[in-house]
Amino acid sequence: MTTSVNGVQQPAYIRRENPYGYASSADIEQALSGASAFQGYATTPVPAATQDEFVSTTQVQPQEQAQDSNGCTDGEDDGHISFWSKIGNAIKGVGKSIVKGVKGMFTNSEGKFSLGKTLLSVGVIAASIAFPAVGLGLCAVGAVAGGVQVVKGGIKASKATTDAEAKEAWQNIGAGTFQVAASVAGAKASLGAMKSTSTATNGLASLSEDATMGQKASALLADAKSSTVNRFNTLTTQAKTLATRAEITNTFNKQNPELQANELLDAKTRLESLEAAGDTSSIEYQNALREVEIRETYIEHPVKAELSTIKGDVRATVSNAMDKIKNVNFKEQFNVSALPAKAQQAYQVLTTEGYSQAVTKCGYETVAQLINTIAAVDLTTAN
Repeated sequence: MTTSVNGVQQPAYIRRENPYGYASSADIEQALSGASAFQGYATTPVPAATQDEFVSTTQVQPQEQAQDSNGCTDGEDDGHISFWSKIGNAIKGVGKSIVKGVKGMFTNSEGKFSLGKTLLSVGVIAASIAFPAVGLGLCAVGAVAGGVQVVKGGIKASKATTDAEAKEAWQNIGAGTFQVAASVAGAKASLGAMKSTSTATNGLASLSEDATMGQKASALLADAKSSTVNRFNTLTTQAKTLATRAEITNTFNKQNPELQANELLDAKTRLESLEAAGDTSSIEYQNALREVEIRETYIEHPVKAELSTIKGDVRATVSNAMDKIKNVNFKEQFNVSALPAKAQQAYQVLTTEGYSQAVTKCGYETVAQLINTIAAVDLTTAN
């Protein structure tokens, strides 16, 4: 098949049929080969205009490749990209931000694993979970940083002169938007946790609907302070509980059942003393409660049965002793001055403040001996 170019018949493969205005390298080689063969049998040589046309078609491809390497996809490398290209690059920016954030937790500025950076990241995460106020502060910083990135990305997108610059700008916009969204979600969760662990009477829960920004800021700080203190006390109590549990576990098997029961009774006596004093919100009370729970957990069933008997006997003995103290004939038969000094002090507290306070102030062993002494007094011989 041939065609006419400037009045001369030429093979069809010489024509520029590529819709993009350039021929591939294979087409060019084929065309040049065909032209040489054609010149061998044609009566008229190939016109110069046709040869110039071959040259012009071969010079288009490098130009198109340069545009592609610059990020141009619409044929015009002018910094203006399509709507879908903007969305796609924004999503790409989100993916890059996530990967960069995760890698940044474990690597240094050179991209190598760093134990120090890893420990720091773990510490920051732990602090954010343990103390909601810290998490809220970090989320606020993250939201501001993400907002700045979005603004900078928008400025770069508006001033972009190449498609590559525009795509990079929209990737920054996507990354910044994701950071803002994640930070806002984290801040909301931290704020809820902070309010639930705060006992401040002037916190956010106390504000009215028409509260000013200053009042809200003051209430937020009050909740942050109260929440941090409460969380610190809770973590301290938990740490002491673990230490108590470890100590009991380490020594428990070395104790005989009677000693195990006595240790538990001592712990319960301390707990009852604190309850009687109305001191149920202190760390000391929490520690006493934990110790009782731990000791009860580690005592085996046979020991528990023995403990119940001992516990019942002790309470019956105490009740009997306290009833005798109230008897008018008791003082006539009971010589307090004959008691040891510690027992006399315990007797004084026992008769004025009660059994729990006597144990707290004078010790379980001293009070127990005193109770047994009092319980042994026989009032039936009194006149």
